[in-house]
Amino acid sequence: MWIKYPLLGALLALLWLGGAPALRVLTHGRLFGFQVTRPPLGGRTEFNVLILGLDQPDKLNPKLGRRTDSMLLAHVDLPTRMVTGFSIPRDTRVRFPEAKRWIKVNAAYSEGGYQASMDIVRAITGVRPDYYVVVDTSSTRNLVDLVGGVDVTVDHKMDYDDNWQDLHIHLDPGEQRLDGAHAIQFLRFRHDRTGDIARMHRQQQFVSALAKQISAPGNLPKLPWIAKELRKQVQTDMEDTDLLFLARELRGVQSSHLMFDTLEGESRTIGGADYFLPYGYKMKQTILKSFPGTLVPDDNTVDIVDGS
Repeated sequence: MWIKYPLLGALLALLWLGGAPALRVLTHGRLFGFQVTRPPLGGRTEFNVLILGLDQPDKLNPKLGRRTDSMLLAHVDLPTRMVTGFSIPRDTRVRFPEAKRWIKVNAAYSEGGYQASMDIVRAITGVRPDYYVVVDTSSTRNLVDLVGGVDVTVDHKMDYDDNWQDLHIHLDPGEQRLDGAHAIQFLRFRHDRTGDIARMHRQQQFVSALAKQISAPGNLPKLPWIAKELRKQVQTDMEDTDLLFLARELRGVQSSHLMFDTLEGESRTIGGADYFLPYGYKMKQTILKSFPGTLVPDDNTVDIVDGS
């Protein structure tokens, strides 16, 4: 082929060597029947990913280590196009191994970055994340606008103003398409009767809506630009080809194939601090629902409410 069609061969070689990730995704890393690059996701058809959303920087001390505002552990099954998982409340009381003290799970990131968060999640659930994704929630505005907004259901009127945080939330109830600015309001509102539990449900709804919108037919031509924007806004050990491959493989996925739970439990005040303590038995059920066969640890890394 190189001899018979030299111009075509040269063009393909130029695209390949120039790093055209879209071409590599379409061919699964193969050229003329030979495996010449790493296939997307290392050839995995199933994997676990820990998605961490960062909170806002401290206004008085911007250099202070940031914590995670949300934590979602997900399992992706490409053959069945199913994405399942659960959220871990940010105030969950866990024992941090290195410090040998109890902290809120959202503080693990400030202690040791994404690796500390991955380690503590594995310690309390028994699930080893294959990948991590760290998202700065405040920077998702550009991505939402790039894909044309996200469709969500606002279950009640949201009105909240905080001049100190420069946070102003005004959303009416009902099904609607949110642009980037209003999506940030939707994600940051936390003044519900059930507090962070309701907020986690909104975050899960947003993740599902964003994934669906990214893979919408109208956005397929934009995938290289979407991947570029994702790379700017997120920290992850996935490669650009992995992100493009996922968007391609999960395009048009039904909402019924995106199933997320939240750990159940109750709030407790311990040592003057407010914590979330999961129900031990229900926590194990939730983990096994999304990650069958997992050996859930029986140690005391996470503080639980016994007998539930």
